[in-house]
Formats: sequence, C-alpha cells, structure tokens
Amino acid sequence: MKILEWAGDRWALEGLLLEADPSRELVAAYLDQGFLLVAMEDGLLVGEALVVPHPGGWELKNLAVALSRRRQGIGRALVEAAMERVAPGETLWVGTADGVPWGLRFYAACGFVRDHVVPNFFVEHYSQPVLDGGIRCVDMVYLRRKKEEL
Repeated sequence: MKILEWAGDRWALEGLLLEADPSRELVAAYLDQGFLLVAMEDGLLVGEALVVPHPGGWELKNLAVALSRRRQGIGRALVEAAMERVAPGETLWVGTADGVPWGLRFYAACGFVRDHVVPNFFVEHYSQPVLDGGIRCVDMVYLRRKKEEL
C-alpha cells in the first residue's frame, strides 16, 4: 500500500468523503482546505484522509476506508501519514461521534485522547439523523494527539 498526497479533483473522491461525512454541504465547506492523503493498493483507491488547518495545529476532518478494506490497517496508516505532516509541538485534532464505541476505540488505539464534547453537534448541523452502525450520532467528541517535540 502507498499513501500519496492527492493533487487531482477532490470531488473525484466523493464516495469516500460522503462515507465519512454524509453532508455534501459540510464537506464542500472544508474540501478545498489543507491536504488530502489517499491510500492506494494495487492501483485502487482504498482510503482517504483530509486534514485542514486548526488553531495550534491541524484537524483530521474526513477519514474513510473502502468498506471491503476496513480493519486492515489502512485507516491507521492514513492517521500516521497525517501525523508525519504535523510539525513537532503541533496537535492533530479529530472530531467523532460520542457514544459510537468503534470510532472512539480506533482513535484511542491511534494515540488520541479525549479533549472536549460539542453537545448536539450532529442534531444541529445535519438535516437528517446521522447513524453510524445503527447508533444515532448526537454529540461530537474532540480528541487530540500532540506530536512530540524533537
């Protein structure tokens, strides 16, 4: 597997982008910011990570892996590639649904720690209920991982 920075049309990754964030409008608001990494395997696009500027560092705004390729280390590899781009002393932030255990376990395994919760985020920012594996997303929890200084 190779992880590369995507230089093409970002909407070409629409399927994966909307897998991670089901609101086309919200994705459009941040799609042109930051850098976009893609995971390629045997010439196929199998994952993406969009990282945008955030006060004091960066935010992993959108992370998705093709359904058939999940639980094979691709998501973790994308997170690590994003961390490589973060300057020493900066923080990589990520927001995910609070109450969805697999997302929280994944980010904890990647070295993120809980920071704060934004109550009712998914209720207030999405016109339709957002479900993750049958669990309704209501609050967003922000997690952070600081890159150690050299």
